[in-house]
Amino acid sequence: MICNHKTFLKLHPVNVMFYHFELQMAGAILLTAMLIGGITMWVRRKRAQRQLEIQDEFDSITDKDIGKQDKVGAHDM
Repeated sequence: MICNHKTFLKLHPVNVMFYHFELQMAGAILLTAMLIGGITMWVRRKRAQRQLEIQDEFDSITDKDIGKQDKVGAHDM
């Protein structure tokens, strides 16, 4: 049996088709995972930003109330 380099390089259409199918499936799985991860990170960032805005609003209201109490207390003296 004589074997040359051309037999190793011969591609069968069936093997190439399955190879491309496997790459497409891996791409679809990775795309789905990346989309889910990106959406999750976006939701977490929006939630943290909303909590910071609520905290800032609460702090500004509290600071205004404390300032009013200080002014009222200064006039009483």
